[in-house]
Amino acid sequence: FANDISTFLVRTLLLSSDLVMEHKEKKELVKKFINPDLDDITEKLVFTEPYLNANRNNIYPLNKEFVEKELFEDKVLHLEVAKLKFNFMTNAEALIHGDLHTGSIFVKEDKTKVFDCEFGTYAPMGYDVGNVIANMIFAYVNGIANHKEDFCSWVLASIKDVVDQFIYKFNILYKKNVKEPMAKIEGFQEYYLNKILRDTAGYCGTELHRRTIGMANVEDVISIKNEKDRLTAERINILAGKNFILHQERFMDGQSYIDAIEKAKKDALKALR
Repeated sequence: FANDISTFLVRTLLLSSDLVMEHKEKKELVKKFINPDLDDITEKLVFTEPYLNANRNNIYPLNKEFVEKELFEDKVLHLEVAKLKFNFMTNAEALIHGDLHTGSIFVKEDKTKVFDCEFGTYAPMGYDVGNVIANMIFAYVNGIANHKEDFCSWVLASIKDVVDQFIYKFNILYKKNVKEPMAKIEGFQEYYLNKILRDTAGYCGTELHRRTIGMANVEDVISIKNEKDRLTAERINILAGKNFILHQERFMDGQSYIDAIEKAKKDALKALR
């Protein structure tokens, strides 16, 4: 899975960007794929409502005070989310899937298929990469609640591999396919990839938050019956998401995500004692 999805991400994102495409052709595609109505849904459900206590949020009642403190009252967090929102709205970087959660991916032993791309638009590359990672974390917290240790270990290893393989393949494809002369200036490739990785962390965080307390909850969490287990799952999502958003520059490889997830788990369990 990690091999297939990282290849999909690198090829669809890099090859549809100004780094590779002829600029006029790419701008024509931006016009073709713009969808104001669906973009508006993302801009509200992902980047606004989970932080400003919207009426249609779905908050687990036992977690209400924690959500208010960690998400609604944190002004520093709100500023970083505002930056991510306007980056999404104004940065037509590449053609993204736009809703790349695990429910939009079929996986067999020998192949992986991505579908359900009606939210496709031109936006920051890191949005798709971050969404994949966040939805793997949802699977992880569900695995914790159901005491599936082997599955949890596989998920964490897969998250690490998705990030590291994305970086490896991006660098190879960049050198092979980039045609823009200014993008070949020494140091620019590293600068550009680091920006994608920062965006990836930030958008991973917003996806974790909106699918935990926003209008569209994720089944991995709401299906957890035990109250303590559900609180643990939600708080891992919330705390890890905040870390990703507030410290985007720290997440430059796969291991940094594993460390953050494990820290969030430790802090979530500590808060419930």
